Amino acid sequence: MISNFNRKIPKIKNKPKVIFSDGNSLLLQQAIKQLNKYIDPIFVFKSKNNIPKKFPFKSITIDTINLTKYAQFLHTLLKKKINFQQAKNLVQQPNYLCCLMLKMQEVDAQISGLNFFSKDVFKPAIEILRKNENDFISSLCVLQKDEEILVFSDCALNISPNYQQRAKIAIMACDFAKNILNVKKPICCFLSYSTNNSGKGRLIDDIKKSCILAKQIARKTNYEFYGEMQFDAAYNRQIRVKKIKNCQWKSKPNVYIFPELNSANIGYKIAQQLGGYKCYGPIILGLSSPISDLSRGATIEDIIGTIILTLMQIKKK
Repeated sequence: MISNFNRKIPKIKNKPKVIFSDGNSLLLQQAIKQLNKYIDPIFVFKSKNNIPKKFPFKSITIDTINLTKYAQFLHTLLKKKINFQQAKNLVQQPNYLCCLMLKMQEVDAQISGLNFFSKDVFKPAIEILRKNENDFISSLCVLQKDEEILVFSDCALNISPNYQQRAKIAIMACDFAKNILNVKKPICCFLSYSTNNSGKGRLIDDIKKSCILAKQIARKTNYEFYGEMQFDAAYNRQIRVKKIKNCQWKSKPNVYIFPELNSANIGYKIAQQLGGYKCYGPIILGLSSPISDLSRGATIEDIIGTIILTLMQIKKK
């Protein structure tokens, strides 16, 4: 991923400011040392006493900075939901503070999650960085093994999407594949326990409707959508031609849409832990600024890849 990034991104004149809510993560600090020439990192600590001696990066400490302007901004933003005292309490949480700094354009991107539950990253991100109240938000993971790059979605946010939401998830994932990963032709498969009507049921019908709707919405793009389909048939052409008569579809999908959150989250972790894929993300889509949620099980390579993909989103803004 680093070598690919070096080829795609020219030398950055003005380093983007990236804020990290997991200030005390040694793994994160090791990863940042490999990306210093690309970013201006800022680490958030709850207390000045938590900062290691001779810390080589910029840092802010929640117990020493003036949080009033952030509390005022948050109260104005969410004034129908919280009072000012609640806003003052919330801005003492690293993820709320980071999101507010991002919203107020004091930083360019945010990376969180190594020491937090995903819900503690997503809640402030959606409350603060959602463009409009009705905007749809989704997430994806990018998996890499050697030169192969796959997109799995929605791995972290939408628990049980309806068919319209699943279609939006697919299109957002394809947009990311094309615009950020530079995939020339996103080929997207809606996954299921059924392939080409081999199974029946409400969920199967729902997935078919998602595929039809995605084709309609994205008809002016070069995206291809297939489904419903089992993963083995989607990934392996030899299996696909056995399960689908007269199958003319030759290319392997690069975008995989899971029926719901359980299967998506389990799927990407199986690919990572058993399949040997590096996993970048989850990356949140649909917000006003780039933000990613690192898995608490992320490796240094996973962290570096996630940061790079976040930088690529800044460049595309």
